[in-house]
Amino acid sequence: MHKRWLLFFISIIQLLNSFAQSYDSACLKAAQYESQFNEKLALYYYKQASVIDPKNLDVLYKCADLCQRIGSREKDEKRKLQLIDEAFSFAKSAYKYFPHSDKSCVIMSIVLGNLALYKSGSERMNAVKEVKKYTDKALGINAQNYLAWHVLGRWYFELSNLNFIQKSAIKLFLGGMPDVSFSKAIYAYEKSNSLKPNFCLNYLQLAKAYYANNQKEKAKSILYQLSKLPISSLADKDLKNQGLTLLKEWN
Repeated sequence: MHKRWLLFFISIIQLLNSFAQSYDSACLKAAQYESQFNEKLALYYYKQASVIDPKNLDVLYKCADLCQRIGSREKDEKRKLQLIDEAFSFAKSAYKYFPHSDKSCVIMSIVLGNLALYKSGSERMNAVKEVKKYTDKALGINAQNYLAWHVLGRWYFELSNLNFIQKSAIKLFLGGMPDVSFSKAIYAYEKSNSLKPNFCLNYLQLAKAYYANNQKEKAKSILYQLSKLPISSLADKDLKNQGLTLLKEWN
C-alpha cells in the first residue's frame, strides 16, 4: 500500500516537472522569437505557455500585447478584429487575476484604445471612457509606468482632435466633454519620454501633438530625434518611416 502511494507521488512530481519544463521551454522560445522581431512565432509560444499556466501575468500581458500588435498590421479585416478581440480576452484575464497591478491595468487601456478604433456607437464611446479609467488606475498604482503616460497622452490628443459632431457625441454619452487639450497630451507624452527615452511610438505621437498645438519647429525637432532612435521592435522601422514622411510634409 505504501509502495503504491510512493509511486503515485513520484508520478505526480514527474508530471509537475514535465509541465514546468514545457512552460519554461515555451517562454524561452517566445522570448527568443520576440527578440528576433518574429512576433507571430513569439505569440504562438506565449499562447502555449498560457495553456500550461493560465494565471501568469507576464504571459497574459505578452499574449494580449502581441495579439493587438499583430492585429493592427493585419490586412484582412475579419482577422484583424479576431486578433483585437483575442487581445481583449487575454487582457481581461490579466486584470481578473491581477486587478491591483499597473501592468494589467495598462494592457487593458491599450487594448481598449485599439477596440475603440474598430467599434462604433455606444461600444466605441464606452471603450473611450474605459481607457481613461484603466489608465488612471495604472498611474495610481505606479506613476512611473511609461506606457500608461503614453496612453493618457493619446487619450488627450485623440479627444482634442475630434470635430464638432464627434465632440457633441462624446458630451452626450459622457454627460459632458472631458477637460482635454493638446497641451495636456504633450505633458503626458513628455512624461512618458522621460521614463522611456527610446520609445519610438511616443516620439511620433508627441510630434503630432506639438504640431497640432502650433509648435511646428518643436514638432519637427522631435521627428528628427525619432529618426536617430534605435529599432527595438518590429513596428519601429515603420514608425521611423512615418516620421520621415511627416518631416518632409512639414518642411
